Amino acid sequence: MNRALHAKWIWRYGKEEKALWRKVVNHKFGGNPKVFFPSSNNKPMRILWASILKSNSTVVQNSVLKVNNGDKVLFWRDIWLNGHAPMMLFPALFKLSRNKDATIQEMLMMSGHDTWNFAFSRLLNDQEIEDVAHLLNLIPAINSDSGGNQ
Repeated sequence: MNRALHAKWIWRYGKEEKALWRKVVNHKFGGNPKVFFPSSNNKPMRILWASILKSNSTVVQNSVLKVNNGDKVLFWRDIWLNGHAPMMLFPALFKLSRNKDATIQEMLMMSGHDTWNFAFSRLLNDQEIEDVAHLLNLIPAINSDSGGNQ
């Protein structure tokens, strides 16, 4: 099979959220059913799905995710922050996060006003506090009333 067809399946995975085939793939091979792009895990896979997942990075690198309410975009792993994944910009903070696979919506706690719940595994040192401040300055306002993602 060619890469273009594999890329199309990756894109369909994100767009066809309620499709039976996507539910079967998630059940059989694992993955986070809430996110746009499929992910691999340690479950054994058939050769076909494993080869489709090889095209995932190509699709991710050539796509722009629209955050909207953040329910489909992984906070740390997806490319949404000025063209970068936060885990690449702040690897020390990513390493300390207990919620490495949380969506933006899951990281954002609604409590009268928006606050971020980074859930770090320990207290931060001065450099890490500066990194959090820099991260917060980079994060755009999230519109929690928006519709789905693309």
